[in-house]
Amino acid sequence: MPTITATHVDVDVDIDVEDFIAECSNREINDLINTLAKDGHLSSKQITKASSKGLSVLEEEFSNKCIELASKFYSMGDQEIEIIEYIHKKYC
Repeated sequence: MPTITATHVDVDVDIDVEDFIAECSNREINDLINTLAKDGHLSSKQITKASSKGLSVLEEEFSNKCIELASKFYSMGDQEIEIIEYIHKKYC
């Protein structure tokens, strides 16, 4: 946690991350994200604009992968199709 120095007194401050972010403006959050990326804590793959479909980044990537898989149907063997059918039955 951050250490604050005031009049030569060190104070450790324990701040809940969720509370901190909740109090930030959009500009401050963007600054935080840019700083985390610049310092190497976030990769450029993790930083994207909000999806126009209202999906999270991971949901959109997953959806795109499913669409791409659907286009490869005739290239798949029976075993690959059975795996996809198994996953579908398990979650749908």
